[in-house]
Amino acid sequence: MLLLSVPRFLWTLPRLLAAIVIIYGFLWVKSFPRELPTQSLPKNQETRTGYDDSNINQNRPADPDNVIVAIRTGATEAYDKLPSQLLLTNPRDFGNLLLFSDLEQDIGGFHLHDVLSRFDPDLMVNNSDFDIYRKQQEYARLGLDMRLLKDEKDPNPNWRTKGHNAAWALDKYKFLHMLELAWELRPERDWYVFIETDTYLMRSNLYGWLGQFDPKKPYYFGSPVRNPHYNDGDTYPFAHGGSGIVLSGAALRWFAVNNRGAAGRWDADIADMWFGDYVLAAALYEELGLNITGVWPLLSGFKPTTVPYGPDVWCKAVVALHHVLPEEHSAIWRFEREREDFRHINTPLLFEELWKQFIQNEDLSAPRDNWDNLSNDFTNVQYNILFKDRDPPKSPRHRRSEVKPAPPSEKPAPLSGKPAPPKEAPAPLGPEASADACAKACETQDQCMQWSYSSTPTPNFNENGETKCHLSTSFRLGSRRMPKDVSGKNETNLQRTWRSGWRKDKFWSWAEQHRCNNIT
Repeated sequence: MLLLSVPRFLWTLPRLLAAIVIIYGFLWVKSFPRELPTQSLPKNQETRTGYDDSNINQNRPADPDNVIVAIRTGATEAYDKLPSQLLLTNPRDFGNLLLFSDLEQDIGGFHLHDVLSRFDPDLMVNNSDFDIYRKQQEYARLGLDMRLLKDEKDPNPNWRTKGHNAAWALDKYKFLHMLELAWELRPERDWYVFIETDTYLMRSNLYGWLGQFDPKKPYYFGSPVRNPHYNDGDTYPFAHGGSGIVLSGAALRWFAVNNRGAAGRWDADIADMWFGDYVLAAALYEELGLNITGVWPLLSGFKPTTVPYGPDVWCKAVVALHHVLPEEHSAIWRFEREREDFRHINTPLLFEELWKQFIQNEDLSAPRDNWDNLSNDFTNVQYNILFKDRDPPKSPRHRRSEVKPAPPSEKPAPLSGKPAPPKEAPAPLGPEASADACAKACETQDQCMQWSYSSTPTPNFNENGETKCHLSTSFRLGSRRMPKDVSGKNETNLQRTWRSGWRKDKFWSWAEQHRCNNIT
C-alpha cells in the first residue's frame, strides 16, 4: 500500500536521470579535441596538440574600457582609409577611440586631432618637411581635394626615403606629441594602443593578451625592427608603427606627466632622424630608460596573404595585422563575426585559422606568372634557403627600412615539430637556368615550401646575394607583380618578370599533422 501512495511522476525519475547522464556523457566525449590517429603520422613525427595559449589570458582579459586605441593617419589619406576602420569598429568602443592626424578634420561624428599644431612653430618655418603641412592648411581653407597632395614628393629625398612621398616624410614629427595628447584626452587608462589606418586589430585577442600584464608597470610592446641606417650594435630595436605600438598606463604617465614637455624637447632633433617609430623608441629609452619588449608575431607586419606560414606562427594568436586594404579589412571582420557571433567560438583566433580561411582554397596547383610569393622579400630572410658556393654580397646596401621578423633572440619559442634550420640548396647554376629548374630545385629540398623566379637577379637580403631563383621554407601567397623595367649592367635596360610556385600539398600535409585544436 505504501508503494501505491508514491506519486506516479517519481516512478520515472530514475529513468530520466539515467537518460540525462547518457546524453551528457555523449556530448562530453564528442567535445574532445580531434587529433590525427598515430598510425597516420610519418615516423618520428609527433602530433601537435593544443594551441599555444601562453600569450592569451581568456579568463582575466583587460578591461576594454581601460584600453585606448589611437589611430594615426594623415590628411591626404584620411578619407580613403579611415572610414573602413570606423565602420567596422564596434560602437561600444567609440569612447575609447582617438584619431590623430596632421590636420584638424571631422569625418562624420569623428574628430581628427592635429598633433602637429603642438610642434614648435619656429622649427617649422625653415623646415621644408613642413611644406606639405602648410599646403594642407591652405587646401582646407579653400575647400580643395586634399588627396591631390598625395603625389607631392619628399622635399629632402635620399637613398633612405626612396619611393616615399612628402606625407610620409612629415609623419615622423607626429609620434611624440601624439603620446602626450593621448594622455591629455584619455588620462589614467591601463593601456594605450597606437596603430595606423591599415592596421587590423583582433580586439578579443588584444584584451586577452594584455590581461596577463600589470599596467601599473612600464611596458613598451611591439614587433621589433632595427634601424638599418646604423650598423648592428650602434642602436636598439624599435616597435614597428604599422604593426602596433602598445604602452602601459604607467609608461605613458611616466612620459607625459613625470617628464612633461619631453615631446617639445625632441622637436629640434627629429629632422635628422629617420622614422617616427624610431623617434618614439629613442625618446622612451633616453627619457625613461625603457626598451621594447618584442611580441612578434602577436603584433606583426603581415596580412593573411603575406604571413610566412610555418612553425614560427602556426599556433600563435593574432592580435594585429598590417598593410590591410579596406576590402581585406571587411573580409577579416566578417570572418571574426561569423566565428564569434554565429559559430560561438571564443578561443583565441590563430594564424592557422587565417591560412584555412584565406589561403587553403586558393588553386596553387600550377605556377603563376606575374606573381611574387615573397620568397626573396626582406621579411623572408630567415626562411630563404641558402645556396651552396654563393659569394656573400659585397655591401649591405640592400638592407631595407620596413618591418622584418623579430631577431631570433626576441621571437617566441619555436613550436614542437619545427624543422631543422634550412639546409643549403644545390649549387646555383642549375636553379638559375630557368623557372622550371628553380621549381625542381625546390622539389629536391625537403623543407622547401615554395619558390619564385625573377628574370633578372634580385637581392635576397642574406648571404645568397642576388639570384634569379629564390627558395623558401615558409608558405606565403603574395600578390600580382607586373613586369618592370630595370637597369642592367652597362646601363642596359632590362625587363624583370616574376613567376612563383608552391608545394601546397606538402604544406597541407604538414598542417594536418600540426593541428592546433583550439576549436573543438
